[in-house]
Amino acid sequence: MTDELLTFGQTLDYFAAQNPDEIVLQCAQLDGSVTALSRHELRIHSDAIALQLIDLGVNTGDLVPIILPTSVSFLVATTAIFKAGGTPMPVSHKLPDSERDGLLTLAKPKAVFSETDCGYPSVSTRVSTTDSLKMHSIPVRISDPIKALASGAPLANPN
Repeated sequence: MTDELLTFGQTLDYFAAQNPDEIVLQCAQLDGSVTALSRHELRIHSDAIALQLIDLGVNTGDLVPIILPTSVSFLVATTAIFKAGGTPMPVSHKLPDSERDGLLTLAKPKAVFSETDCGYPSVSTRVSTTDSLKMHSIPVRISDPIKALASGAPLANPN
């Protein structure tokens, strides 16, 4: 790699270019099957989803709730959010609707990852071949909390 600091997305893209077929995400399913993504597949999926998030108006630092079970889809969503400059907001998919809705009201998200309708634009982690063929470059974005962590600055003023 280079001596310059790279974003999370740029780092993933770098490793995808080095060894595109290496499996980077793998998750066993309840039915015994295994879902796996290569570095290249993660890059293609997360780029397409990041572009959807940007099209929905997600900006640097915006909270993007992920209301999914722990899975490859959850990790793809997280990667896409980072690439779009957003801040992932994991929310248990097991929460009662009233608690989930309260969290979403506070977050005011422009998009959510959810298998159920919760009143906000929903983004799917399923990417079609057509989506991957329409790939465009993603602007380099770094979420504000990630910038603060990288610089050592405090995340919030306690006063």
